[in-house]
Amino acid sequence: MRGDYPAEAQVDKAKADGLPTVSLTTKYTRNNQPASLGLGIPEFPATGRDWYVGVQVRVPIFDGFSRTYQIREAQAKVAEQQESVRDARKQVAVGVWTDYEAVIASEDNVESTQRLLSIADQSFDAANRRYRVGAGSILEVLNAQSALARAQKEHVASLADFATATLTLAAKLGRLHDW
Repeated sequence: MRGDYPAEAQVDKAKADGLPTVSLTTKYTRNNQPASLGLGIPEFPATGRDWYVGVQVRVPIFDGFSRTYQIREAQAKVAEQQESVRDARKQVAVGVWTDYEAVIASEDNVESTQRLLSIADQSFDAANRRYRVGAGSILEVLNAQSALARAQKEHVASLADFATATLTLAAKLGRLHDW
């Protein structure tokens, strides 16, 4: 997983800090300003050039183990970030699984409320027929009608719950564009 975590770059940097380094330095200056020895003394042309090239070699010998501690600290940060990523992945997986189970449960609830609605509708039709032939009372029809209305309400609520659960799962899966 190299490169996935910024802390890994810190480990590489801490290790590289312990390696020898070679630096090249250069300088060039040119002076063509006239110069004078004092006030009232005529000026004379003064030109000069100055340049140098240098090589600097740095070889770390001993730094009191600070580099070792820096490497260990950077490695600990890498481990911490990797653990954080693992935890996040687990949380996402648990969240997706929980939402999937919610979709299954709400789908079962839709089927149950559909059966309840069908039974309530049949009960209302039966109570209505009995009332029309004089075998039932208006109270029986009203009770059956009330039960039918409750069944319709529960069925609509279960459909809404199913839609919510499905959309929540789609969002966690990154598939909202399918809706």
